[in-house]
Amino acid sequence: MLAVECTVWDSYVQSMHQFSSSF
Repeated sequence: MLAVECTVWDSYVQSMHQFSSSF
């Protein structure tokens, strides 16, 4: 469960960084 949540969180954080970088 924790491993899955960590993976989802990492994906979410990565997406936010990419989203911020595009500006």
